[in-house]
Amino acid sequence: YIERRVQHDGLGVRGRVDRICRSLFGSPAILDLKFGARQKFHKYQLAGYNRLCPTGARYCVYLKPNGRYELIPHSDPRDDRVFISDLENVRKQLV
Repeated sequence: YIERRVQHDGLGVRGRVDRICRSLFGSPAILDLKFGARQKFHKYQLAGYNRLCPTGARYCVYLKPNGRYELIPHSDPRDDRVFISDLENVRKQLV
């Protein structure tokens, strides 16, 4: 899938996943295309996408100006806990 809209009614969030595809090992995966430098929040964003569209495998693809790319896997289960914690903190600020 390309630019797939996803949502989680229980969490009250939605997003748009850049790519849902198969990993090199044949399992479903989320690819998030990025331009520019790596940012710490990228892995938490991917954890959120995985909540919306559970695949298990998550990757950031950093596209370089010279046409090359860097594929970074994100598999730390703690990323999901950080995503949920950040989501709860944002909701508290909105009240």
